[in-house]
Amino acid sequence: MKKTEKIFHLIEKEVWEQLPKSTPYTPPSLADQGFIHFSTAEQLPTTLQRYYPDDVDMVALEIEVKDLPENLLKWEESHPDEFFPHLYGALDLALVKEIHNPRA
Repeated sequence: MKKTEKIFHLIEKEVWEQLPKSTPYTPPSLADQGFIHFSTAEQLPTTLQRYYPDDVDMVALEIEVKDLPENLLKWEESHPDEFFPHLYGALDLALVKEIHNPRA
């Protein structure tokens, strides 16, 4: 399992633009599955292809792992031999370092 310094969360651009940035981010997956999905830079293209249609405008939020509470971030196997970072709590949007266009 390869852990990295930066992880990325995919979110629809329109949703991102409408989010109140002063409130912790709690996407539906947090309520449904108990965590927020993240990917490494290496995993990002596959995650985008697997779960998001080409016609959906997305952004990737870049987060530095060191900024997250250690006890809330877990690297878990989601597909055979593929470990993904999962955040078991709300995301403080002040931790977003950069916003990327994952389809660029």
